[in-house]
Amino acid sequence: MITKNEIFYFESYSYVKCNDNECLIYNTLNKDIVEINDSCIIDFVQEVLKSKNNMYKLTSYDLNKSAIIKFIKLCKEKMIGDTFINNDSQLLPFIYRPETKFHGEDLFTAVNEKILDAINLKSYITELLIYDTDICENNCNYCGVGYLQYNICFQSKNSKWLRSDELLREIESLSIKRITVITVNPEKLIESFNYNSLIKISAIKKMVIHLKNILRLNNKNYELLYNSFEELNIIVDGKCNNLGKDIEQLFAKDNDKKLEISFIVQNKADKKSYDMLAIHKFTEKVKILTLFNGLNREYITSIISYNKNEVINLHNDFHNIFLNGLINSDYFGQLVILPDGTLTTDIINENITYISSKSISELIKKELLEGKLWLNTRAHQKPCSKCNYNELCPPISKIEIYSNKYDYCKKEMKEK
Repeated sequence: MITKNEIFYFESYSYVKCNDNECLIYNTLNKDIVEINDSCIIDFVQEVLKSKNNMYKLTSYDLNKSAIIKFIKLCKEKMIGDTFINNDSQLLPFIYRPETKFHGEDLFTAVNEKILDAINLKSYITELLIYDTDICENNCNYCGVGYLQYNICFQSKNSKWLRSDELLREIESLSIKRITVITVNPEKLIESFNYNSLIKISAIKKMVIHLKNILRLNNKNYELLYNSFEELNIIVDGKCNNLGKDIEQLFAKDNDKKLEISFIVQNKADKKSYDMLAIHKFTEKVKILTLFNGLNREYITSIISYNKNEVINLHNDFHNIFLNGLINSDYFGQLVILPDGTLTTDIINENITYISSKSISELIKKELLEGKLWLNTRAHQKPCSKCNYNELCPPISKIEIYSNKYDYCKKEMKEK
């Protein structure tokens, strides 16, 4: 029997999100989920969320509404909410709503320009992407403009290597955890006078290279690159010959388990080519990258769409959920360097201007205040902005930005 002396509250591990038409309650511990479209219950939940310390004193109106009583009982059964009697003899439940901080700074206030001026913005940089090729000038859609959707490049005509000692010294001063080198000419990379300086930087180093470019290396250069990087991502597409044999030979030399194969797929024919390869025993080390080329929207949708159950079964604790509401965790902290020494935080959105290495802090500040990548969350994009699942879904990908489509989820999540 629930009485008016009782206080209702949501458990601290329950994620609650409401809009005008529905409410979503997600138990972050056991992944139980409750969806509500009853206007009476929606109003009740919103009142609870507005109450001080997430503790709502039940009223006579609430107790006279059978729908509200049933909802409270459901919350208890699902362990997403509970009640207690408000008296001095009973201990209050512990209610904690975590605040999310990133690099020790409160991101709720990170858009305040004055606060940004007082922060060591360089500490935000955690990953460095280095291209040894200029922005691709090939107009043949050879890679489906892959550099805009993934960190890859196949055959730009302008291969060169970074020529800035000053910039590398600046990089060494950053707290970088990962460096990814996207190369189309590994020989020039090795010959570069900056190569040794790069390798000495204390960070996990990854190389991304097309299959045809690594196969042409002699044994000495291959071993040098293999020993210099902790990870090697080999890009493969259907235009390569003898794929199965070449991939098997590479894995045969992969004594330290560093190799990963990324197979480019743009249509059913590409997928069929992949399925025909005799490399299924390397499944854990092979992944498919689906590229949007402007003509294959229907195929892309059929491949990368996901449903409600897949979203619910993601590892969504409060930390991940709150990060999804604040930043794009897939790209936040990335700095891109092009061969002429210019930098950008965002290679896909042209509004971010390339600037000199002396202004890294200014570049980061501009991204936080005006950018469209680091803080690009589903709450900012339609139709995701109106969906209660927008903080549970994966972060927005570059393929979504490039294809200008943000609802690759199944309709069951956005149409009630």
